[in-house]
Amino acid sequence: MSSKISKKDLMNYLQNLKKALAGLDFTRIYNIVFYNFESYIKYVNAQCYQKEEKDSVEEILCKIERFIPFDFDEKTIDFLITRAIDNYDAQAFQDILIKRAKVDFIKAVREADTKEKWEKLIRKCKYIHEHNENNGLLYV
Repeated sequence: MSSKISKKDLMNYLQNLKKALAGLDFTRIYNIVFYNFESYIKYVNAQCYQKEEKDSVEEILCKIERFIPFDFDEKTIDFLITRAIDNYDAQAFQDILIKRAKVDFIKAVREADTKEKWEKLIRKCKYIHEHNENNGLLYV
């Protein structure tokens, strides 16, 4: 069943995500190579999950995935092009794209260490939300 994500809900999810990620020390995982997205997100969930929090990092990302900005660096674009050329399957490619966007978004949230950076990230998410709202795409 689909549910509509309001701007207020989006803001709450973003704040909860920032709060959850704030306590995670990512310096311990720079030398770790994760087998896949699922193992990475399970690690992040295990490190960040607070019993008082309603949603895990993974659940929040799933709820807001339609509003995550795709700010890919050159390395990510090369990876995506390689994957698309190697075995083109539209659904698989979309899944890879969304997973990569979530990983990059986690990084962007962590790096939004000033009020200005955080507000810029929020503006991007709000812009996508407004675009989706104007085009009837708010249901997830």
